Amino acid sequence: MLNEPQCSLRRCKHFVGVKQDEDGEAAERGVCAAFPDRIPDEISYGANLHLTPLPDQGNTIVFEAEATALGLDQSIAAAVREGLAGLAAALR
Repeated sequence: MLNEPQCSLRRCKHFVGVKQDEDGEAAERGVCAAFPDRIPDEISYGANLHLTPLPDQGNTIVFEAEATALGLDQSIAAAVREGLAGLAAALR
């Protein structure tokens, strides 16, 4: 893989990994609970932090940092996620 997806770097708890088709590295794609077939490039490699669902996403799963990535216990991590969701809603 040439570039690591932002989802992995940000340690999203929904990130599953990178799948590779028979075509090799050129066919690698990030997958997650929100996008089981392919995470859109605007999220994987762009500036979209995926704090709100995309219009055609088909579910409401968005970025959530792993508690260990935040260095927090689960209850504090949940409060941080709720705060981020509120901020994203206010920015809309």
